[in-house]
Amino acid sequence: MKKVPIIIVGIVLLIWEIHFDFHRRSEINKIALVDLDLELTGIVENVDNGDNFHGYGIIRLKIINSNIQAYDPRGKLQYYFCIIKDGIAEVYDHASSSNTFIGDTLVYNTREKISAIIKNGRKIKNGSIGVNTEDAYYRYITLKTIFKE
Repeated sequence: MKKVPIIIVGIVLLIWEIHFDFHRRSEINKIALVDLDLELTGIVENVDNGDNFHGYGIIRLKIINSNIQAYDPRGKLQYYFCIIKDGIAEVYDHASSSNTFIGDTLVYNTREKISAIIKNGRKIKNGSIGVNTEDAYYRYITLKTIFKE
């Protein structure tokens, strides 16, 4: 009989943890994406598929059009979506699972949390974007970024 209350406590704790994590991720996405309000179009110059970070990698773009010309949140935000400098953007998004290749055009709207892949002038894929919250992923970015601090 004592196992039943322990199981109930475990279930309640699990539900609380899931709720807390969902709220935390929503707040991170608001700060790193919605508040950024970036509209960016660029041509893929390089794709780094990452190192087993749930599909997240580093996508380097030559900017065609952007409403933000320079952006570097390091030191201000723990988790972030991109760095922009000198006509280049490094986007920290799904790379391996998005069928992103050199020469593709990517379009991002962080306020709407959406992206699109354009190949040969045709939109071939729409997707949603989010911010990875794994600390190991940001250590990986620090090692691989072209934007050294």
